[in-house]
Amino acid sequence: MSETMFISLWAGDLDCARELPNHLAILYGSIGHSRFQRDPEVCEELELVPIGELLEPYSLSEVFLVEAVSAAEQQSLRLASLVVAVYTHEPPKSKLLSPPGCGLRYLGTFPES
Repeated sequence: MSETMFISLWAGDLDCARELPNHLAILYGSIGHSRFQRDPEVCEELELVPIGELLEPYSLSEVFLVEAVSAAEQQSLRLASLVVAVYTHEPPKSKLLSPPGCGLRYLGTFPES
């Protein structure tokens, strides 16, 4: 019997990309490295691209991909330069999703396909 793994996604623009190490340190510190089930992943471009393009490398079903793109659009983030994926066995608590000082925007937590 395999355990469900969740993928939580955050996205950012070019300003976030320039300060990525700082934003990642804040985000990872908020979630807690011990909760990670495998190394986080970053998909990054040198320019702004449609958020859906940055989400393609991740193992999301079509339904969850649409949901993540919709969450980004609700935050006026149609274009982005990076997406960060964190893998855990439990979804992060809501208070950890937007840590102070982190410019990355939370897109959602989804069961990994």
